[in-house]
Parts: sequence; C-alpha cells; structure tokens
Amino acid sequence: MDTTRRTILRGMAAAPIVATTGGLLVPETALAAPAKPTLTMSYDPTESARRLKGIRWLQRDRRSRLNAQTLPLPARGAWEFPPVPVDKVPDWPDPRETPLPAVAYGWSPRDQDAQKEAGGWYPQGITTYYDATGRNGTRMMVSWYNKKDKKRGARIALIDRRSDNPRYHYIRLVKTKPKSGGGFTAVPIKDLHAGGLAWYRNRLYVTDSKKNALLVFNTDDIFVSTKDDFPSGVREDPWVLPLSRTYRSQNEDVDLTFSQVAVDRTSLSSPFRRTTLIVNGWETAGESQNIGRWSFAYGPSGSLLTDGNIATAADVYKIHRGSGLPPDRGVQGAVTVQNTMYLSVSAGQQHGYLSTAALGANQEGTALTKWRVPRGPEDLSYDGHNRWMWSLGEWEGYRSVYAMRV
Repeated sequence: MDTTRRTILRGMAAAPIVATTGGLLVPETALAAPAKPTLTMSYDPTESARRLKGIRWLQRDRRSRLNAQTLPLPARGAWEFPPVPVDKVPDWPDPRETPLPAVAYGWSPRDQDAQKEAGGWYPQGITTYYDATGRNGTRMMVSWYNKKDKKRGARIALIDRRSDNPRYHYIRLVKTKPKSGGGFTAVPIKDLHAGGLAWYRNRLYVTDSKKNALLVFNTDDIFVSTKDDFPSGVREDPWVLPLSRTYRSQNEDVDLTFSQVAVDRTSLSSPFRRTTLIVNGWETAGESQNIGRWSFAYGPSGSLLTDGNIATAADVYKIHRGSGLPPDRGVQGAVTVQNTMYLSVSAGQQHGYLSTAALGANQEGTALTKWRVPRGPEDLSYDGHNRWMWSLGEWEGYRSVYAMRV
C-alpha cells in the first residue's frame, strides 16, 4: 500500500463515520467548542510610574504616611456611627418576608440629608476588614460621591464599629498633579461616582463607571490633608488617599461597564484556588447581565494577577432576568459565595431586592428573589467569618448600613 493511501485510510479510521442521505459513509468533521468570552483590562506603566513619583513626593513633603488598618480614628472630630436596633431600621420590610438584619447602623445626622447637611454627598460602595484580611474586624469602608458639586469628587468613610463608640472619619480620594514651581499637589478626582469598593490586603479598588475603569489606591499611602487639596480652599477631610494605578477596560467579546466591585474569598476553595474580584455593571435593558471575575496575584500586595500590564478575566458570567431582576431594574452590587451569585437590585423609590442566581457549569444563572430590602440598596460585601452580607441604602431618610445573615 502506498504512503498516500495509507495516510487517507488512517485519517478515516480516526474520524467518526456518519451516513449521508445517499447512503455513503463519510468522515464527520469535529465541531469546535464555542470560544470562551474574553474580557480584559490593562494599565499604562508610564502613567503608573508618574503616579508613584507624585506619591513619593507627598511622602517626603508631608512626612506622614499612614495605612488604613492602623490609622488612628480619634473621637475628637469624628462622625458618629450609631447602632440602630434591628427592628427599627427605616423601611425594613415585613420580618415575615425578610428576616431582620444581624446588625445595623446609621450615619451622623449631618450625613442623612444629602442636599443640606451632607452637601450633596451620596453613599455607594461598601467593603470590610474581612475583605482585606480574611479575619474578623471592626473596620469597614463606604464610598461617597458628590452629586451636587462634581469637582469635589469622591471620599471614603473609614469606619470603626467598636461597640463602645462607633465612629468614622473621611478620606478624600485624590490624584497627584505636578506644580508649576516643582513638586506635586493633590487634587480630587472630578466626577468620580465610586459606585463600587473592594479592599484587599493593602489595595483599595474603586470603580469609575464614567471612564469604564478600575482605580487602584495603596492603603499604605494615606496622608494628612491640607487646605490646598480641596477646591473650596477649606480642609474638608482630614486625610487624602492618592491614586496609584488605573485599569482601563479592554472589552473584546463582552459588554461590561465597571460600575461595582467586590472581593470573593470563597473562591480560594474553588477551582480558581485564588481570592478573586467580582466586577459588574449597571444595566437596565436586555435580557441578561454580564459579570466578570478577575484573580488576585499571590503575595502581600493585593495586586491583580496580570500578564505584563494586562489582567484577563478568569471567568465571565451571564445572569438572566427572573423574579429577582425584573425588566427595567439594574444590579447595584454583586458578589459570589461559592456557586451562588448574590445581587443587590434597586427599584427606584420602591423596595429593592437581595436576589440570588445559582451558577451552572456554563457560567449562567437566573436571578431569583431571595428577600426584599429597604429602598435604594447599593453595593454588597460578604463577611465569611460571620456569614453576613453587608449592604447599605442611598436615599435620604433610608441611609442605613446593615448586615443580613446568609
């Protein structure tokens, strides 16, 4: 048998045989599996080096470099963070439908009314000490953006829930800017919505939905502020935290706006074998919602896993609309707990939802209602030590911070 004929027969033997309508047996061509969607983000190394240079200048100039885990939160000048009886949380649904929260807190009276005492500030993202360390702790963070004066940017309420005197102080999110006479100054990041917040090790991740970007701050680089850091010329917040890196979306196959973000520590025991970052967008149209998962690198820094300057999503999920995500409603926060996706779904001035979606092998699920929650729910953060799901309300009069047992 010649070589050509032997090669042809070997190839036919290796291929499945199917019959055509004419009865002739021919090899079946194998169909390729659908390609996995690609979702990436990248940072500019040159820009990051320039940011680092400005941060190091601030460190020398202000001689005060603090970190979020040990930053003193003195009672003097603090904003009170009063515990709220769990049966007195404003707008809480019927406990027969939604179990009462495990714990709840309110804000200082001057932060309850956005248009008066709070000066246009609205709470958005939430993250906890458990996100950062995997341990139980009393510190947590909530992001606020200014809807009234966008030049004021966004700020972080660093909260200590110690039972004897719960309180918080504000840290303004800034970026460094070269000064004409040399050196650098700190300026607020204008028009930053800060809808999502995730604290992991010594990194703080903040979403910038307007630019479809993920901003990264090193929580070891907190500096005492000066009046020159604020457009008003008045020292509004005691500390500033400068931007160190910006990841910009490089979406190729998936439509996803970076609106909210959360840490998933349960993925350590999953096939990922890493702590991961969940990113979702605000989407009120369409039949489904895309949500991405990125891995963190091993080590103490809290950085994302990258190839060079590119971070590629480890998985992309498609959450279909169901009773827990009705038409014209959007997702305000999302976090996975093993194979379940928890969703914070808002419904304008009506009660919102805490919804769940069981994730199948095809990375898809349908959002089903678990509980109703007070109106204006925002971001989510899962505390695996206590098995609590933290959330908060945005609207004036309903601005509670609460943890639900899940």
